[in-house]
Formats: sequence, C-alpha cells, structure tokens
Amino acid sequence: DYYLQGDYEHALEFRRLHLDQQAMHANIEYTPVYGQLGHNEEALENWRKLLADVPGASAETFENWYHLWNMRDEDIAKLMDGVTKSGVLEAEAKPGQ
Repeated sequence: DYYLQGDYEHALEFRRLHLDQQAMHANIEYTPVYGQLGHNEEALENWRKLLADVPGASAETFENWYHLWNMRDEDIAKLMDGVTKSGVLEAEAKPGQ
C-alpha cells in the first residue's frame, strides 16, 4: 500500500520488516521500490538473486507475480514503472552486468 501511495521510503522500511528476506518474492518486491528511489545498485543485487532462483526471469516474471496477488492492472502498471526505473530489465539485455 505504501508503494501504491507513492511513499517509497515507508514501502522500503515495511518490506525490511518481513522475516522472509531470502525468499524469491522478496527480490520481486524490493525491485520496484529501489527503482522509484533510484537505488539501482540494490535493485541489480536483487535481480541477480532472483535470476539465481528463476533463471530466465523477465518483466513477465514480475507481472505474473503481481497477477498472482490479484492486483489491479493500474497497480501493476505502477509497480512495473518502478521495475523499469530500477534498470534490471536493461541488465537482462546486457548479460554479465
């Protein structure tokens, strides 16, 4: 909810409270927040962890995850905006980064 309201700092703080920091979905959840905050290095670190769990992960991986949560299309678009800003999808096209 913090993210969708544009309160990215609180979204990050709230995500850090979760006990499941090593879970695959943690990397999916951090990425758009980091993108909105301009923390692209942290987003890239999460991307690498996600790729270790889900080889071949892509924008569709994020979208599918958000659809599993039964999110509205406009909310998914907001999350994908953060994913795009994070730069991880560009890193996907440039292996080795």
